[in-house]
Amino acid sequence: MANSLSATDIIEHVEYMLDGLSAPHLSAKCFADECLALEAFLEMHRDRLFRTVKLDEVDRSRVLAVITRLDQLQKRAAVKAAIPDELQKYIADNDDKPA
Repeated sequence: MANSLSATDIIEHVEYMLDGLSAPHLSAKCFADECLALEAFLEMHRDRLFRTVKLDEVDRSRVLAVITRLDQLQKRAAVKAAIPDELQKYIADNDDKPA
């Protein structure tokens, strides 16, 4: 599988995984597991990603958007890691309740 995906396929799959990480009410454990899965996917396709392949303008824009989303994800993960599990659960449980 690692050698069969094109750069466009890899970008598309990373976008899909990032969409999953953006889902509301994602538990801290699920968030962490999905982050690890994304990290493993990127590591598995590392060589393909670092090859000097000329990307068309659309794929280049997608890569830049993915990099921005990964940066945001890193910041979100740092914030989630700093919040105790009990407080995360309380926030998630009360997020849907009307004020």
